[in-house]
Amino acid sequence: MRAQVVLSVAGVAAVPDWLLPVVHRDAHAPKLGAKFSGVEFTHCGTGDTCGGHQTCSNYELALSDANIWNALVGIPMSGGYDHCPGGNWEDCCQGSTAGVCDNLPACPLDGKDAKDYPVCVKAPNGQQQTAYVTGCCPSRHPCNICKTELGQDGGCSADKDQADLCDNLWQALGSPSQDNPLEITVGSCDSVPEDDEQDTTTTTTTTPKPAPPTPSPETCRTCLTMCAPCKACTGGKDGTFPFGNCEKCWKCWDWDDDELEDDDDDMDAECDAMHKKHEWNDEEVRCITDHFQDCRVCWGESQQMLV
Repeated sequence: MRAQVVLSVAGVAAVPDWLLPVVHRDAHAPKLGAKFSGVEFTHCGTGDTCGGHQTCSNYELALSDANIWNALVGIPMSGGYDHCPGGNWEDCCQGSTAGVCDNLPACPLDGKDAKDYPVCVKAPNGQQQTAYVTGCCPSRHPCNICKTELGQDGGCSADKDQADLCDNLWQALGSPSQDNPLEITVGSCDSVPEDDEQDTTTTTTTTPKPAPPTPSPETCRTCLTMCAPCKACTGGKDGTFPFGNCEKCWKCWDWDDDELEDDDDDMDAECDAMHKKHEWNDEEVRCITDHFQDCRVCWGESQQMLV
């Protein structure tokens, strides 16, 4: 729901530089050395499956417009909505630009150099890597603001730091579990002393939300039938299960012909197993995704998403 991030997480409208406010590069001095812990994250794959300007040719990530963004970039992600617009907002999570999805926020990183905004990303296992912020996850995107107001998981907000990593960065960090948050420091890893006498650590805190309701058996029908074998593939696309490579479960797959039906960028939204228009016995289905509520909620597993 990345930036489908990347935001540019996917779905963020690119705008000409002349439409953006005039901001000189040194008008905002990044707060080098500022540390932020408790950063939730997802990982989006390669440049083809990430959004916006995340080519993943370097170690790259997208950020929500919260504390780290303000300390590092300091330029608002303009446009979008102050409140959930209703209508077909769920389609915006799949990259649509129709209906309420025609008013998408802009990513101020458009036109910036790929290495303008370095950060040091540290995993709980102690591994760290210099990476570059090349994508945005705007809180005012219709998918994000509606999820936030409705209490659903996965919506980027201006109150909580969230990151979406290219897979090469995630692997460089030792492929950490998404259940364990990251620490991100403004500036490259070699620019910040390991034992800085000044404590610049900022802990991200959030107000606990009530647990989302358990989906009904009717809502989970596809997940408990057609998608049931894919429960073995919740750990990622690289594994295997009795029907072959786990990538099948993460794509819009035609199980009758055992072939790819559509790439993520071309697929219809109703191919997702949990989409309200998906027919439960349709053999064309995407069972698992980090960009939309998926079968993991029906299988009793946690899921983190980033638009």
